[in-house]
Amino acid sequence: MYERVYYLYILTNKIKTVLYIGVTNNLESRLWQHKIKINKGFTSKYNVDKLIYYEEFQYINDAIEREKQLKNWSRQWKVSLINEFNPKWENLDPNCHAELDSASRLRAGATNKDVNEIPDQVRDDRGVRDDKKIREISPLQSPKATFGRDGSKKNNRKKRRLGKLGETMAANYLQTKGYRVKQTNYYTAEGEIDIVCQKDKSFIFVEVKTRTNHSFGWPEDSVSDAKLEKIILAAEKYIQKNDITNFWQIDIISIVVDRKSRLVQISHFKNIIQS
Repeated sequence: MYERVYYLYILTNKIKTVLYIGVTNNLESRLWQHKIKINKGFTSKYNVDKLIYYEEFQYINDAIEREKQLKNWSRQWKVSLINEFNPKWENLDPNCHAELDSASRLRAGATNKDVNEIPDQVRDDRGVRDDKKIREISPLQSPKATFGRDGSKKNNRKKRRLGKLGETMAANYLQTKGYRVKQTNYYTAEGEIDIVCQKDKSFIFVEVKTRTNHSFGWPEDSVSDAKLEKIILAAEKYIQKNDITNFWQIDIISIVVDRKSRLVQISHFKNIIQS
């Protein structure tokens, strides 16, 4: 009797700036659809068609739950997972004649510890980066995660003040680096862009995240994949509205301040997404 297998898979694009997670019961067919861009969506637009990781499941509900779980992981955790089982980020598409070693797949039924534990190399990497006050980090080192929110009005007011402080610091930082700030707090129905700036002929859309410490993660950890998609949509609105044909990119600026609102560290993550 034929036993159906369900796959959770992760795709990336050629320059490895985008990670896409999906579920299918026919991996080869789905990869072919991504390759020929049969669906005119996010993966088609950003050429996301390279298979770099997958897991097998006997039941569709298990695959869907795992998909939801990984989508809530930070980018750094996802990258660490991929690096552990496919260090060279080789294309695992069987049509590309790339073979995946059996050890390179997590099987369904992993314990919660296996799934949720933060990899040690992530912690170590963090320790190294702490040495510099200003970090300029490549896209693959840009982690993202989702954390809980405190719904109290007092904390919300504090967060708004902290956010405004961070945006001001980020704008000043960008100006010292030769960027020309065009607009701040650009709002659309799709999302918001904290800072729109220009350097030479390139337009840069900047998301700013600020925290008073990194005990529960670094500021950039709160930029989820869903948030990035909203920023992309907002950036596209700005581009259309202003008839921009130049190269553009999305950056993240991460800021840590002390309790007296003094700058402790500023980190600039460049080319998270680029045109």
